[in-house]
Amino acid sequence: YKDIKCPVFLFWGKNDAETPLYMAKKMKRRIENSELFVAENAGHFAYIEKPYLFFEKLEKFILDYSD
Repeated sequence: YKDIKCPVFLFWGKNDAETPLYMAKKMKRRIENSELFVAENAGHFAYIEKPYLFFEKLEKFILDYSD
């Protein structure tokens, strides 16, 4: 993870059983310039289950890092 230098957008389902939330938190700690967004009541495919939330958070992430 230390070699990742670009901003990283992590969008995770709180109820993800395949890749549990603790893994996302571990990635967030290890990747500099990363943002973690946790979707409530969503699983492994949180971006499909919560598309409006996903695009809202992604848009904000992109705009924040485009300056």
